[in-house]
Amino acid sequence: MKKKILIPIIIISILAIVGALACLAYFQKANTVGTITLSDYNELIGFCNNRPITEEFTEPFGSVGSVKEAKKLAESIWIELFGDSVTKKKPYRVFYDDINQVWLVQGTVFFMGGGPNILIQKSDGKVLAIWQYKD
Repeated sequence: MKKKILIPIIIISILAIVGALACLAYFQKANTVGTITLSDYNELIGFCNNRPITEEFTEPFGSVGSVKEAKKLAESIWIELFGDSVTKKKPYRVFYDDINQVWLVQGTVFFMGGGPNILIQKSDGKVLAIWQYKD
């Protein structure tokens, strides 16, 4: 009888440990900063600047010196533009162009669907482009 109970407990424990490690690896990866090249986004920036985003995002927000600050600013702008549902696109991925000092923050896209994106200058927090791929 004890053997019949012990085997499922061991299997469940192993599955729980594997699941926890997978979640930890996934969220640890979400907190890393990738690299981008701003020149890859020049056409998009030109397109977004030809279509006014909204006046409240034309003035710089101030220096954005960390991943945490970039995510926080991106989320506040996205919520204002796209609504609270944008918070379902976490974890956010962050990329940085070291030469041009620009952050790219992207909402995570699960399976099929879309997510918000924003390019922000590090030095003054100027929003260069905001776009969202449609779900």
